[in-house]
Amino acid sequence: MVSPGMRFLARFLFLAAYSRFALLFAAAMCWTSLSSGASPSVEWKPVTPEELKLDNVPGAVGAPAVCLFSEVFTDDVAGREHHYFRVKVLTEEGRGQGNLTIPYVKEYWELSDFHARIIQSDGSITENTAAPSDSLVVRYKSFKAFAKTLVLPDVKPGTIIEYQYDLTGIKGRFAPAPWIVNGSLYTLRASFSKRPGHWLGLRWVAQRLPKDVHANYEKDGLIHLELTNVPASQMEDFMPPEAESRPRVDFYYYFGKSHVQDVDLAWTEISESVAKGVEKYLSDEHGLNDFLAAVTSSDEAPEVRLHKLYDRVQSMRNLSYENEKSQAQFKREKLKDSESVGQVIKHGYGWHEELDLLFVAVLRRAGFDASLLAVARRDGEYFFEPKSLSFDSLPSRAVLVKLNGKAYFLDPAIPCLPFGWLPWGETSVKALLIHPVAGGLISTPDPIPMESGIERKAHFTLDENGDLDGTVTVSYLGFEAFDRRIDAWNQDDVAKRHTLENQLQEWIPGTAEVTLQRQPEWSQAASTLTAEFHVQIKEWASHAGQRLLCPEGIFSKSDRSLFQSETRVHDLYFAFPSVTRDAISLSIPANYHVEALPTSRTRDLGFQSYNVVVQAQDATVQVARTVTLKRNNLPQTVYSGIRAFYQDLRVADESQIVLSAASAPAQ
Repeated sequence: MVSPGMRFLARFLFLAAYSRFALLFAAAMCWTSLSSGASPSVEWKPVTPEELKLDNVPGAVGAPAVCLFSEVFTDDVAGREHHYFRVKVLTEEGRGQGNLTIPYVKEYWELSDFHARIIQSDGSITENTAAPSDSLVVRYKSFKAFAKTLVLPDVKPGTIIEYQYDLTGIKGRFAPAPWIVNGSLYTLRASFSKRPGHWLGLRWVAQRLPKDVHANYEKDGLIHLELTNVPASQMEDFMPPEAESRPRVDFYYYFGKSHVQDVDLAWTEISESVAKGVEKYLSDEHGLNDFLAAVTSSDEAPEVRLHKLYDRVQSMRNLSYENEKSQAQFKREKLKDSESVGQVIKHGYGWHEELDLLFVAVLRRAGFDASLLAVARRDGEYFFEPKSLSFDSLPSRAVLVKLNGKAYFLDPAIPCLPFGWLPWGETSVKALLIHPVAGGLISTPDPIPMESGIERKAHFTLDENGDLDGTVTVSYLGFEAFDRRIDAWNQDDVAKRHTLENQLQEWIPGTAEVTLQRQPEWSQAASTLTAEFHVQIKEWASHAGQRLLCPEGIFSKSDRSLFQSETRVHDLYFAFPSVTRDAISLSIPANYHVEALPTSRTRDLGFQSYNVVVQAQDATVQVARTVTLKRNNLPQTVYSGIRAFYQDLRVADESQIVLSAASAPAQ
């Protein structure tokens, strides 16, 4: 099972890896190509008698395992990170720590020198001799995240697990990575050190470090940070990214002044530096007039022209969203990177950023005020921190168009993205307006409440055995539609079918047979994605004498497990405001009649509400259920209200429609 964090990591790194002008900016800042250097022989740190005897930790009472020691050494000159971990298993449950999984992204990092061993409580040591396997854990567009996996034998309570490995930046790029303590285990000691490059200035921004603990230069010329007794993360549903609750240090290299006291001025200067590369890329206008003339004419309304040009660029071949290709495939297809807008037009294809730049160029030629944006994301490992002053923390690209007093945030380089939209992860975030003289940080629009959600319309027939049979039409709206389209972009019809069928099954509490009858229109840049299913649910209604008891919440399974904990640590963080609407028509058996219906229920917290109404007409029961989320960021202080909200909703969903056989006495 791949965690959402791994998926977000793949998205984030994909966008960063294909950022042409992140690379140009780094080049402009005199970033050097990095070499991995010689690989050192494996060395293990001595294990102390206290570590061998340790069987509990006061700060982690009952923990299945603890991290005795972790070390990260980052060598920016060699472009390498060395990771070292020592874990103590305390209980039977902790034996799973012997299943090692080290995620990394090929084409971005190389993972090497992976060594592992186990040390028993009597001091005996077993060196691992098996080679780790390499498996694909996340695919996002043409990008792939892999993991080195290894299962260590004879792990039991009292065992110490020790492993280390190197991550090496490849393709001449090694962006400074933040220091974050792994949150899966209580950590007794975490050590970080960095050998910085000396070609530029280096600054770092610390968050959530203990009082009087700092990252500092030491006499050895390295930057060091030591942390002790770091608690494990408390994971909860719908929480902000885990890294937002962890001690963290972000690094950035800068050219000239660091502008510690004036962050806005620093971002303006970064914008000006990046704009030099952008304007150079746009300066080759060969073929631009013909491209424009083939799409629109000057006598059309500006909004019409803007929409047509968006559609034209979006229809071009987009290499960023194709399956990963080998160098041989690129050579065979004669695919090339474009060094200018003119080359993008000539080639007829491009990477994400190349197509956005073509869009900027053709809009300017048509007389529009258009600029490239470098956009932060809120669906990644952590949120954007302006003080970090790192261009790499703005991995996405979009285009800002100003027309008749209105700002359009557009990205035609994303397939299926409707005109006027940004992906939800790029809403309510900061973006850098890249401009030679008027650049700086701006904010992207908020997601619009009620635009996104799921509508389910069902027509079921209930038989005397309590089985349901019928059709279900599911309409995904707004971001729900776009996310499914983009995730399925490179899937075949079989994979798309399985994805949709599995999700519908996950909504139904009970054994259901789900068959997709009509595939959606996957390739459209539309705000709605609709699929139709045939559904059979065995024993949905239960017998009680001559009565059938039928729960009203046919699609309620995913809501039943939410927010059951009595307490909450983190704020609540949802992707976007949304609404879920169910309209269920239930035809009852011919020899039964409706004896009793659940009472209508409604609850409104201001930021969240639900309404459930059950009605009967002749031999049909109608269930209308609406759950609305109006805000996607909520403070922890409202948790008790949200928990009560879902407890009440569960009661409504489990309420019974009572049907009586013709001969049954009325109550």
